[in-house]
Amino acid sequence: MRRVKTASGATAVQIVHKRGRRVLSIEHIGSAHTDDELALLLQVAEERLHGGQLSLDLGGASAGAAGTSAVVEGT
Repeated sequence: MRRVKTASGATAVQIVHKRGRRVLSIEHIGSAHTDDELALLLQVAEERLHGGQLSLDLGGASAGAAGTSAVVEGT
């Protein structure tokens, strides 16, 4: 998943499908003009990436540990 600035100044949220270093496809989720819209689009993208996947309870480990963000900015 990545966030990129568009020519109009909005922030686009995209899901990039790769195999190795090769980009197979880019799925455009949407463009946000406010922080609220961006948060909603990032949530939608996370759900598409991990849709139907069950979570594993590790007994107290916090979700979203440092360094595990799947968002790449500005590429």
